[in-house]
Amino acid sequence: MIQNLIDKRDRPGRWRTVRAVLEPAGQGAVGAEPVPAYLLACDIQTAPIEREAISVAEAVRWASAQPWPVDLYLHDDGAEPA
Repeated sequence: MIQNLIDKRDRPGRWRTVRAVLEPAGQGAVGAEPVPAYLLACDIQTAPIEREAISVAEAVRWASAQPWPVDLYLHDDGAEPA
């Protein structure tokens, strides 16, 4: 389930291929509450998960299918991680 969608692309008009990064909801937010303990139960829920060269629509479907709340970050495809 998507909690936040953060668009960090320099070229927001490009939607066919992006780099998508999932993080537990609120983990990277300023002033956010800590991630609840039940979300820290497994390593995959605490580490960012990344997919490259997918469309924005695919990234949203992928993030929506997660069983825990996530923040979805969109980056330009091929750009260095920030």
